Amino acid sequence: VKVFRYSDGSYLEGQDYWKYSGIERSVYLYARPQSRVKDFRMTAELVNNYHDGELKLDISLHQPEAGSTVEVKNGMQLINGKAILFKGVNRHEHDPHKGRTITVPSMLEDIRLMKQCNLNAVRCCHYPNNYAWYELCTQYGLYLVDEANIESHGMEDHKDGTLANYPDWELPFVQRMSRMMARDRNCTAIVTWSLGNESGYGKHFETLYDLAKQTDPTRPVQYEGGGYDGKSDIRAFGGDMGFVGIVNDSNFCTNGLVDANRIPHPHFYEVKKVMQYIHFEPATFTANQVVVTNRHDFIGLEGYRLRWAVECEGEAVQSGETDFPPIAPGGQANITLPLQSLPADGKEYFLTLRTVTKQAAPLVPAGHEVATAQWLLPSPPCTEAAATDKKPAGSLALQRTDSTVQLSGKDFHVTFCLRSGEMTELNYTGKNLIKEGLQANFWRPLTDNDIPNGHLTRCATWKDAGRNATLQSLDVTEDPKQHTATVQANFRMEEQDATLQVAYLVHADGAVHVTFHFIPGDKPLNEMPRLGMRMILPGEYEQMTWLGRGPQESYADRKSGALIGKYTATVWEQFHPYVRAQETANHCDVRWVALRNASGEGLLVCGEEPLSVSAWNFPMEDLDYRPSQVERRHGGSIVKKDMVWLNIDHRQMGVGGDNTWGAQVHPEYTITPHEWEYSFTLKPIR
Repeated sequence: VKVFRYSDGSYLEGQDYWKYSGIERSVYLYARPQSRVKDFRMTAELVNNYHDGELKLDISLHQPEAGSTVEVKNGMQLINGKAILFKGVNRHEHDPHKGRTITVPSMLEDIRLMKQCNLNAVRCCHYPNNYAWYELCTQYGLYLVDEANIESHGMEDHKDGTLANYPDWELPFVQRMSRMMARDRNCTAIVTWSLGNESGYGKHFETLYDLAKQTDPTRPVQYEGGGYDGKSDIRAFGGDMGFVGIVNDSNFCTNGLVDANRIPHPHFYEVKKVMQYIHFEPATFTANQVVVTNRHDFIGLEGYRLRWAVECEGEAVQSGETDFPPIAPGGQANITLPLQSLPADGKEYFLTLRTVTKQAAPLVPAGHEVATAQWLLPSPPCTEAAATDKKPAGSLALQRTDSTVQLSGKDFHVTFCLRSGEMTELNYTGKNLIKEGLQANFWRPLTDNDIPNGHLTRCATWKDAGRNATLQSLDVTEDPKQHTATVQANFRMEEQDATLQVAYLVHADGAVHVTFHFIPGDKPLNEMPRLGMRMILPGEYEQMTWLGRGPQESYADRKSGALIGKYTATVWEQFHPYVRAQETANHCDVRWVALRNASGEGLLVCGEEPLSVSAWNFPMEDLDYRPSQVERRHGGSIVKKDMVWLNIDHRQMGVGGDNTWGAQVHPEYTITPHEWEYSFTLKPIR
């Protein structure tokens, strides 16, 4: 056997994936009798308004596969007469240990993850897959787009832009398409043929389209490179192993829903939520009814059970289970829940709905959660005086030196630096809880989507804006009647032509109420990546509990899959090791967060309104972007340090994701640099 690393076929195999040479699938010789079945063709469609099946074969077969009818009508793709919403993913053949030599167990694991993520379709990107994959998808129920091994991506940089108009390339185009169809045409999981990927457009693709329709008129044909004018029925970390004379795509081929070990990335759960088949909303003008929509294409909800709970401070105060009423595919029905009236205590109460499977199915266990929903319930106004109206007992003492201002009370003191304006000590019962005090922060480590959309250049002014802000004055005001004192630090942000005010209202019980106030000038400024403050605690305060969205990370435009609740984990467990180190661990809509040591002592942060919060065991600089040609910094290479970097943000911009090669975050999830103000309170946990 002779293996060629490069050949003329390499020009048609420019897929975005790891490129290496070798034998990836089994190669074998076999003998066939002179008298044999050379080929067979099967067509199995539904007729008589999709009630009966019609099987056409050029030979007789024992136990033929079940059939289906695939059509495109009025711009929609129909399966057996039903318009289907394809909830699909691209899938490359890749194993973390064996490369592109994959096994049936690894295929089953992929199917398990897809089924449990509410996905129903796979595009075999961007080449015909191992034959076993088609049998498994037919068995377990996934729609397939079968794609020819044609991608001449590199021709984008050529003046012609494509190989599809060169006469001597017509035969390779035709061979790749016809051989795929000859092998796979009898697989009923395939609902669409694809002519290839990212190869420009030319007459050879029109030839392939005509060939596909002549060979198999029962399935639609697509090609993404054809755009709206081409012939198509459907409109639609490299470098670690060294360089071979060309620049690689860094981690572009490893930024999907799961990592190479099939461990889900946090956005996996957002996809699962968005793709769920069962949807809920409160029934209008009712106190205890829920509208349920069944978005399955062919089945009802008899195989599922609804679990509901009314939650306050992350704890269930009411709960129950019920079956669903009969709801046809695409239909709706109301469910009445036995909700009790809520107390007038001023607290938040959420209704949380979870749908689980009743019985085990292939690759999906009984009790598997398939759909969730949550919303805030209306509750009567608080009838008692708010706790904030009560003045804490005790008094404050003010001490000044040439370099500091210190406010002291019973068993605590807070110290501020007159030079920097920052808090340098937050000491309770003789123990300082901070390594570094609060500092304004307008930056975040770049995400995969930030890099290609120009974020680093467009938003560069915010990278060091917090640490470069210069103190203009530090004012101290005492209020003995309220048992409080206020320290206000006034900063000038010269590069941004802006003013920043940070006020610390210190109470006699040791609570410190912090107000952050950003005031822009007249200079035009691009969006802020982050609007908040950071502080650094000793590493011992690594036990994190929060009331907000979780357990996985969430962002302004990626949070529906993370329900509001009370969660506990270590700070290190917050960090997700993306293939390329980047922004991670944020939690949206946080009411409060507590960081404790092994003795249960620590710091509590309570937002005046919901916060965005994250904590790391390393400085933000460890996640800074490095071009892959300079350093291939992996998330798995980040080292835990003896510190807790705590981000207490008013908000952070979204992460985007319309595509991964230039699309910006939607405007409603960005942070416009107008005047902003937010507050939170620091309290000791003793």
